[in-house]
Amino acid sequence: MNTFIKSKNIFIFKGMAVFFGMVMTCCFASVDHSLILHSHADAEINLQNSEVQKLLYQWEENKLVRDISLMLYSRYGDDRYAEVSNAEQIQTNSIKETLDKMGVKPKVDEGKVGKFSHPALKRKFGQYMIKAESSEFEAFELVQAIASN
Repeated sequence: MNTFIKSKNIFIFKGMAVFFGMVMTCCFASVDHSLILHSHADAEINLQNSEVQKLLYQWEENKLVRDISLMLYSRYGDDRYAEVSNAEQIQTNSIKETLDKMGVKPKVDEGKVGKFSHPALKRKFGQYMIKAESSEFEAFELVQAIASN
């Protein structure tokens, strides 16, 4: 809960500031006033865990598209799959750098194609691969659809 207290020309605001998943403490000072932003330790942990889980899921989603594109490239040899795979790898690396800075490791090895810790992503991988193997046209339509999400 946020509180705002005025005492002898000093303003104190208690709350949370979140910027790119990190909880920060900020201060602003002037001649007559101070604005101090604090966070409660319990709220900080819950928010941080929530943000970490979102990043981990996003990392695995990008890995899913990358893995499917890699599999389809090896099957059909079309460079468009390699391009999608490379683009997804760049996004995966970016998220991984953020996780590394936070000291968090994904639950699955990035190099293991088709391996995911989230059951929904495991199912999607299987469903997408079955659909993509029906024809090269279906495969390309699928990659375009999932890469744009």
